[in-house]
Amino acid sequence: MVHTLPDYTTKYKMTKVFGNVDNTELAARLGSINTFDRRGNVLLLDGFESPTLKWVTAVNGAGSAVNISTNAAVQGDSSCKLTSGSNGTRTGGILKYIHPQISGKLGAEFSFTIFTNTETITLNFNHSDGTTDYINLITYDHANSKLKYGAVEIATGYTLEDGFTTFHTMKLVIDSLTKKPVRLLVNEQSFDLSSYSPTTQGAGSDAWVEMAIVHISAAGVVNSIYVDNVIITQNE
Repeated sequence: MVHTLPDYTTKYKMTKVFGNVDNTELAARLGSINTFDRRGNVLLLDGFESPTLKWVTAVNGAGSAVNISTNAAVQGDSSCKLTSGSNGTRTGGILKYIHPQISGKLGAEFSFTIFTNTETITLNFNHSDGTTDYINLITYDHANSKLKYGAVEIATGYTLEDGFTTFHTMKLVIDSLTKKPVRLLVNEQSFDLSSYSPTTQGAGSDAWVEMAIVHISAAGVVNSIYVDNVIITQNE
């Protein structure tokens, strides 16, 4: 073994810059919006930087609206503003259908703000095999400080900070093979959902995957929140 040649490696020599990062960290450093939970392979990314909204809108009530806004954002210049109406079902929401995926674990992630007059924020992450629809509904009940899966309370006395520019992040993972939810991430907390089951209903002839985010305001109030960095993944 030769001992007289210089050591040309960077090991133990770099005090300010480390020489190597993995691919996911490199992507994050180059500006990817997929920075919260990097498990899974990305099917869809939307940071709402386009002037055109690429989602179906669901609005109800006087003053309700959905639009791209530059008032607040996690990254970039814009986000999606969900304004819920003051009467009726008081909703402002977005939804998207994508083609069915090879059975396995799927993830739905988004970041959002909360305002004082927010009543609930819901995430629907549903799938259909063409025979049965499987409905996975997460509700953050800001008015009553609860977090729910379907009708089941998974956290009580649970309150997220409201504010114009304070973004929270939620991610739901489901298993389309076992037809069961897997886990829920909200900011730094993780909730095991494997003991729960989705609501089911009869389906049409088509298979699909659906993600919907809906904001409901307090009665009599027109209220807005901002949604950003929406991600759908597979192979979680």
